[in-house]
Order: sequence, then C-alpha cells, then structure tokens
Amino acid sequence: MQKQNNPSPRRIAWVFLIFCLAFTLLIGHLFWIQLIQGRDWQQKASQMRTKSKVLTSRRGLIMDRNGNKLATNIKVNSIYADPHMIDSTEQAVKDLSLILGVNKKELYEKLNKNTSFVWIKRKVDYETSQKIRELQIKGLGFIEENKRLYPDGQTASHVLGFTGMDYHGLQGIEKSLDEELQGEAGDMLAEYGAKGRKIPGSTSRYKEPVPGNNIVLTLDKHIQYFVERELNSIVKTYNPKLAVALVMDPKTGEILAMGNQPTFNPNRWNDSPEEIWDNNPAIWYNYEPGSIFKIITAAAALEEGSANLESKFFDPGYVDVDGQKIKSWKQGGHGSQTFLEIMLNSCNPGFVKVGLTLGRERFYKYIEGFGFGNVTGVKLPGEAGGILIPESQATDLNIATQAIGQSIAVTPLQLIKAVSAVANGGKLMKPQLVKKIVTSSGEIIHEYQPKVERQVISAKTSQEMRSILEKVVTDGTGKQAYLDGYRVAGKTGTAEVAGDNGYVNGQYISSFVGFAPANNPRVTILIMIAEPKGDTYHGGLIAAPSFKAIASDTLRYLKIHRNYN
Repeated sequence: MQKQNNPSPRRIAWVFLIFCLAFTLLIGHLFWIQLIQGRDWQQKASQMRTKSKVLTSRRGLIMDRNGNKLATNIKVNSIYADPHMIDSTEQAVKDLSLILGVNKKELYEKLNKNTSFVWIKRKVDYETSQKIRELQIKGLGFIEENKRLYPDGQTASHVLGFTGMDYHGLQGIEKSLDEELQGEAGDMLAEYGAKGRKIPGSTSRYKEPVPGNNIVLTLDKHIQYFVERELNSIVKTYNPKLAVALVMDPKTGEILAMGNQPTFNPNRWNDSPEEIWDNNPAIWYNYEPGSIFKIITAAAALEEGSANLESKFFDPGYVDVDGQKIKSWKQGGHGSQTFLEIMLNSCNPGFVKVGLTLGRERFYKYIEGFGFGNVTGVKLPGEAGGILIPESQATDLNIATQAIGQSIAVTPLQLIKAVSAVANGGKLMKPQLVKKIVTSSGEIIHEYQPKVERQVISAKTSQEMRSILEKVVTDGTGKQAYLDGYRVAGKTGTAEVAGDNGYVNGQYISSFVGFAPANNPRVTILIMIAEPKGDTYHGGLIAAPSFKAIASDTLRYLKIHRNYN
C-alpha cells in the first residue's frame, strides 16, 4: 500500500501566513478607501451622477412707442453630449457633422474629452434638432433655450443692435440696456443613472428663471419705415458712402426714427462686414456740416443783437480773412444784401462777417450752448462728441470758417438736437430714445420724462428764426423741400469732405434739416448723404426731396391737417 503525502505543517503555516497578510492588506485598503478617502470618492461619484442644467431667462422685449415688437424671442434647442455614453464616436461624428455642418475635427475632440458634458451646437432650429433626435444617438441631450428674433429684419437695426450666442447684448440698445433685458438665469440639478435616467428620490433642485424687463422706445415703427424707404431710394439713386435720416419731436427731444445706410439684418448680423454693424453713423459719424451750421450762426447773432433782419452786407464774390480768401458759391457774389437775404442765398461772405462781428467769446458761447463738442448722452453705445477747436486756440480764420460750417465737426444727432432747439422756442432738449422700462407683467419700473438742458436762445429769437427758415424753403435754396398745404422751414447744406491734407477733391456731404409745421413744429427731420456718386450732389437737390417725402408721410400719419391758406 502506497504511502499518502500530506502537506507539512510548515507549508500550511506559510500558506496561512500569506493568506492572513493578504487579508490584512485587503482590510487595510478597504479601511483606507472607506474611511480615509471615503468622502472624496463619495463626492466624485455624486459628481458623476449629478448634472446641472442652466435655464436661461427670457430676454425682455424691445418695443416701439405703440407696443409693436421690434425684438422678441423664439424657443430653440441646444444639443449637448456626455462623451462617456457615446457608443461609437466615429459614427456620431460622421452623422452629426453632416446634419449640423460642424467641423469634424473639432467635434471629434469634443466627444473624446474626459467630461460628462460638452456642447455640440447651441440654438439649433426645430427642423434640424428633429433630424438629430431621429438618429437616436445614446449620450446626446437637448436643452430648450431662447433665441433672439427681430421680426422686421433690418428695421432700426443700428438702434436695436443684436445679441451673441450667450444671449448678451453686443450692440445698440441690446448692449446699453443689457442688464435690464437679460433677466436672471435659473438652474436645474438632478442625479442620473448609467443609462441617463433620473434617479427617483435623488438629490434635485429647481430654480425658476426670472424674465428680463421690457424696453419701450420712443421710435415709431411707421415713421421708421418712411425713413428707411427713403434711405433705400437714396442708395439706389446716388450710391453714397453712407446716409443718415433722423426724425425728432422738437418739443420733447424724443427720437421718432433713426436710420442708416448701409445697414444689416440683426438676425444674421455676422453675415455683414464689421464696419457696417460696429458703428451707428447717426451718433458716431463726425463731419463738417457746411451751410446748415449757418442756422446756429444766425441764431447767435440775432440773440446777441449783433445783427437783425435789416442788417446790411455786401458780397463781391469772396472775403479775405488773415490772407485767406473765402469764396461765395455764386460767381461774382451776391452784391448788396440784408441779413434775411444772406440766409436765403446761403451767402458765405455774409456769414463770415456775421461770425467775426459776434467775436470768438460770444460765438463759442452758442456753439457750446447748442451742445456741440459734447456727446448728447443718448442711450446707445459708441457715441462721438464731434470735433471742436478749443476756444483759446481759435483764430479769426477759425471763427470765419466755423460761421459757414467748416473747421468744426458734428454728428447728425448733435445737429438735429440743436436745430430742434431753434424750432421749439429755444429749449435745448436731451435726445430721448427710451420711453419707459417695464417688467414682463407690465409694471412700470421707470418712465423717462422730457428733459430741458438749458434755454439756449429766447422764444423771440426762435420765432424770428422759424420765419427766416420758412422763407429759405419758399424763396431760397430749400425750394425742393416745399410741401403743399404745410408750412415748412429748413436749410440746405453742401460741404466738402475733409481729408488728411485739406479737402478731398470731388467728394461732398449733402444735407437738409428742417421742421414742420413752421409755426408750431411737430417734427424735425435731418437727411445727411455722405459722398454721393454722380454729378448731382447739392443738398438742396438730393437731400431736400427725401426730407419732403418723409415729412409729407409723417405729418399725415400724425394727423396734422393741411392748411391751404
């Protein structure tokens, strides 16, 4: 009988010892994980299970003075992914890039990140998001967000501005009143299992977003349409570098319309060149106003008593100031004239004498008094303050050229603000673009009232200037602005374009500014056309007719009846 080999006690002891040592190490490791690192692992597990979603608030509406929506919101889907849950990254990249039009390389990098959340594409339209849903790609999710919509496309685009992908304002009112409009975001926190389903009874939190406030502008959508229609016509006929049209209520300073060309569609703002959407020419473009500025010179002279309607002037065709000849636009000059006649004829030598008679100190009192050289403070980003030679540095030649609208640069908004003061009895009104701010439920937070900055000329001087400017339209250079049945007052301007070395040959800025009815002004309208193409460029020929068209439709719209007597 064969003898059975039994393990030796020594071997059994070694096996037992190894087993005890392994068990001790295992217990120690468990102790380390559970008690020492337990809290950290618990937090990591919770982080993997827990997903937080930001709930964007509904951005406030932007409306015109009558409640017409100029900027609103639509619901869209934003697509995200949990890369850990994607079964086939290559196939997902292929399918998603084909439908969404996103870069394959960038998408591949996103889906290979060690994270539980990446954006695939933000704010996708309903049709596209449905195509993605039909793919049934595991690990994809959809979040409902808001997208800004401008129902009327290009209408008042430079005023409204636009928002970026993050729903914050980037230009216009959207930017300047972004805090009022954006509201307060909410969020949703919940725990999800491996299959992406919410764990019942798990940690959760829901904070409801607070909608933004609504902005009511002073703009009138119908008057804005009249303005933009005429700007389109100007572009089609004269193809200028840019054109601006403004309509203001001279009694309140409310801006009823503000239009620019070239323009853009804020729904697709990045389809247009940056130089178009990045600046608003109505508040940013600095230019020499030319003869329109004679309104300011004349008002200052009448107010100071340095001239009156019967003051005598003589124009031989030029005037010499500090060795420089300032020419009359009429060959041989206008000869002997009264103050009224130099305004009707827009006579340069006559106004040079008016400016020099006023003198530097008195003239600057009114230049600055009418607001030139300073921003108006309108609620839009990027406003320029014009360019004004400091009073202490101004020479007689500077005074002479400023009197006829040279050696000074203004913005369209500054100019219409000043002319409105001439029209309304002498009160310089702060330009107003925002009428009120209201909550989403309709409660008024703030309502802006007309603000008088100062009395810059007397009511008597204002009345005299209204009479003079009405005659400019009936008997002077502004005849193309005459409107049958309405008393219209205004002034033409044709200025050369200033360059680095003097004036640019053959380039002009054509303009007209006026108000109606002349005896009780309801609207002030400014047309500015920079560098029109072609042989016709005088303000009385190309800007005045656009003024007439806008004024005619606006006065009828405001139900101001014609008076044929």
